[in-house]
Amino acid sequence: MRITILLAVLAAGMSLTRSAAGFEPPAQKERSVVRPVMWWPDLKMVNDNKVLPSTTTCFNEAKEFNEEWSRLGFTSRPPFVNFKEYFVVVTFRELGLDYGTRGGLEVDAKGNAKVLGEPIYPNTDSDRRTYSTTIGVFPRRGITTIHEQKLAERRLTSEAEAVSRFREVRASIGLNPAPDERVTVRREKARDCLARVKDTLKPAQFKTNIRGGDLSALDTNESCWSVQVDHGIEGGQAAYFDDKGHLLLAWYVPEG
Repeated sequence: MRITILLAVLAAGMSLTRSAAGFEPPAQKERSVVRPVMWWPDLKMVNDNKVLPSTTTCFNEAKEFNEEWSRLGFTSRPPFVNFKEYFVVVTFRELGLDYGTRGGLEVDAKGNAKVLGEPIYPNTDSDRRTYSTTIGVFPRRGITTIHEQKLAERRLTSEAEAVSRFREVRASIGLNPAPDERVTVRREKARDCLARVKDTLKPAQFKTNIRGGDLSALDTNESCWSVQVDHGIEGGQAAYFDDKGHLLLAWYVPEG
């Protein structure tokens, strides 16, 4: 499912950059680079004789990012970010930082990420040093920490979020939408959902009708989000998610 992220227009003088030639990040084993979906380099330039510390700050929620936006001195409205799917990284660097054509977050196999980019200004022998701020918007998937700052885990807190999560995953597990389908969501005990699956499916259907997750994930006393999709006489679909949005089980409900 295509996720739309809306970004407001920044104050005059800020330029949105998508490319810069000649940047080749160093190759490292078992690492990948997650590209930003949008970024703004060279904001709030500072010239100073003193050495200022470099900073990297991760923002997981709109409230804290809006506060940072005001702290930076912007008077325009901050960009709107879907923080369920994305997060914001704000960096302050000597010589500035641009993600260029190959920069972003360098992520290891455990999801630990570090900022990777190229300087904006040339390194000169001048006593005055140039610094600037860069704001980047990144997808959450596969990332757990940014420079040792823990990325807050996604949580499902409403029926609408549970439905949105279901629609994200169902295409990848072979569950197709129907034109007039009816969707209902409720909180249920995971073991009640497990019992429903076992009572509904015949032995031969467990292999064909279960499209994602695992029955063992429902063998718990915890509650889960239960998404039921009614396709009328053609049966339906059902999926169960924990509070972090992890798919526990998805299955095709046979007609009758």
